[in-house]
Amino acid sequence: MPENKHASISADLEKAIRSGKYFERLPPVRILARDYGVSLQTMSKALKPLQNSGLICSAPGGTCIMENIPHTRNTGVVTVFMLNDSTPRLDLSRDPLLQTLREEAAKDDISLVVMLVNSQEIYRKTAFWESRHSDGYLFLYSSFYPMISRYLNVVGVPYVVGNWLPGNIHAHWVDFDGKKRLFDLVKLLLDRGYRKIAYMQKINFDFGIDFHCEMWQDICSSYGIHNYTPDAGFFAGDPLDNLERFARDLNGIPEVLIPSNCDAEKLSARLNERNWQCKILLPSDVPLDDPRVIAYNNWDYPQLGKKIWEVFKSICSGKAGAPRAHYIKSQTVELLT
Repeated sequence: MPENKHASISADLEKAIRSGKYFERLPPVRILARDYGVSLQTMSKALKPLQNSGLICSAPGGTCIMENIPHTRNTGVVTVFMLNDSTPRLDLSRDPLLQTLREEAAKDDISLVVMLVNSQEIYRKTAFWESRHSDGYLFLYSSFYPMISRYLNVVGVPYVVGNWLPGNIHAHWVDFDGKKRLFDLVKLLLDRGYRKIAYMQKINFDFGIDFHCEMWQDICSSYGIHNYTPDAGFFAGDPLDNLERFARDLNGIPEVLIPSNCDAEKLSARLNERNWQCKILLPSDVPLDDPRVIAYNNWDYPQLGKKIWEVFKSICSGKAGAPRAHYIKSQTVELLT
């Protein structure tokens, strides 16, 4: 048996741990020794470097995988990823989330570099993710693609996602409680007498389709209103195409549309073409001068930026714990017009 066999096994185990093959604990040493075809002594030697680095530790019941793995800062630069096919297109010079993140990073002597990417273009370049171009990554506005989590975990680069993720993706993510906010918005519309309400969401990645579909189903069931988007197909394409379906709905056209990540100007133009009098519910900072708009106060994005940076720092220092959701308590939502 080669003298460095244990080193090879150690490297293989570290890669397996960081890729998510093992969670919480490793198999018993005797099982690992059997799987690798080595003695218990060799396997113990292989585990030793992982213990010394803080990746694993001995505990009652087996070998535990540490949840708090510190990361060493190398470059003083953190990369921010944002979609350049977002709708409406982002104005980086005025974006409150990005401004806050830059201010928070500067306090720690970190520079942020922004990369605008197409939905899936850069995520196919696995060599990029397996390298260490910066000290970590922040993914904003649905720019995170789940397949890259494997590469980031293997390399050990800290990263935070600034939007909702499903539970089966082992990553730290920060967001407001969007479901509660949408519940509250619909309640405010109902209080104004609107009953025919449709939700139009542009989904950048497939893993969000079921979430938004089920969330809206819950809202419609809870309030006893008609569901204009009853299946996942309504959330899988261009939300403007749903206008064709709404026109054929036996319940009649909606009184209020709630678009999200949807081009509000195009939506308004389509409604004018059809001579539909329905309202559009939009955040107050969306620049659309249209009498049909009902405005509401948008998210506190500076608060989100501070929380994202706080979580990122805790990951780098090894204090973040297991990958999980970090919800921000939503501020009170109000209709402003």
